[in-house]
Amino acid sequence: MSAGPQKINFKNVFVKSQTVRSFNVSNDLRQNIYVRLMVDQYPELQQSTPLSQVIPPGQEAGFDIVFCSQKVKTFNAPITYYINDRPFNFLVQA
Repeated sequence: MSAGPQKINFKNVFVKSQTVRSFNVSNDLRQNIYVRLMVDQYPELQQSTPLSQVIPPGQEAGFDIVFCSQKVKTFNAPITYYINDRPFNFLVQA
């Protein structure tokens, strides 16, 4: 399995605007994998989709990481995702 990128930097984003970046997971196993994103604790990422999906063997799936802030701020957070209940992280900055 591979997932990435390990860091998503949105750079400067206008307040109340949506910016989207992709996070991809490849399944090189011989069985399905179940991937879940944990963004609940970050209001700025609440519009990210899908929050979970099953990836068949030999396939790749993408997640749209959507950043939208209601005020001027610096955002720097590790985002946890699970592959078959095993935790991993990637960094989101804006």
